[in-house]
Amino acid sequence: MANVSHDMRHLQRSEIAEVRERFEKGQTGSSTMAHKRNPWNFENIISMSKQVTAQIFNANLNISSEHQRDLTDSASSRFYGVVLASVASMAERLNRVMNKLEVDEMHMQQNLQLTGGAIAAEPFYLLLEKYGHVNGHEAAKAVAHAALEQNRSLYEVTSESKELDEYWGKFTEQEKLLIKEPETYYTGLAAQKALRLYDMWRDTLAKLPRPSN
Repeated sequence: MANVSHDMRHLQRSEIAEVRERFEKGQTGSSTMAHKRNPWNFENIISMSKQVTAQIFNANLNISSEHQRDLTDSASSRFYGVVLASVASMAERLNRVMNKLEVDEMHMQQNLQLTGGAIAAEPFYLLLEKYGHVNGHEAAKAVAHAALEQNRSLYEVTSESKELDEYWGKFTEQEKLLIKEPETYYTGLAAQKALRLYDMWRDTLAKLPRPSN
């Protein structure tokens, strides 16, 4: 939960601005700068995770005892409940804030275009080696760096490269599209895997016994 909160917090930074928490009527983002939407919910989760980590360390210290019978953990063990309460609070808050998260697709597209498609250098070098290049990684690195220095796209520089023409000519149209539009065609199975994990944990949690009132 802390990792997700760290990611969401950074994605809300003004220079990235890919997501934002939907503000409710009367909600304040900053006590001094009225325009800000501080990610305070995610920051709260990160802060509480530190308390959970501290209590896990405390529990590890309680493992050690003298002659397997002493009361040196009698006071420190009383804080175990803090872990359960903190994790429950973190989960509730994270679920609530994620349900009102707003995505800025325009900024996402702009950020993806900043490198001119250089993010496709990974599949590019794999495809080069697929078609017989003995050092596809170095070749892809050289082309990617040239594209960045010339402020051009990886696709443009690659398609004009005489050194790579032999291999580029073997790429299928689908493979060339992968280099041209990686944000569309180089997405892998991340979305499907995320949904499978969601379904698995939803079903697992649904089977847990509910506390009686």
